[in-house]
Amino acid sequence: MVHTHCHVDHFAGVRGVVRDEDVASGAVRVIGPEGFLQHAVSESVIAGTAMTRRALFMYGMLLP
Repeated sequence: MVHTHCHVDHFAGVRGVVRDEDVASGAVRVIGPEGFLQHAVSESVIAGTAMTRRALFMYGMLLP
């Protein structure tokens, strides 16, 4: 599994296709850029509100 960058819409669904057991056993390798975890966390903390608002428009969650 390759994570190209830390935008949540690019990595958050990985557990739907990769099991933790397969990663732990080495059957599946997870590859990402250096500092991936730190950037993903800081982006959620620092820009979380703005990104949530953007997602409301981007995914149409407020549409009837």
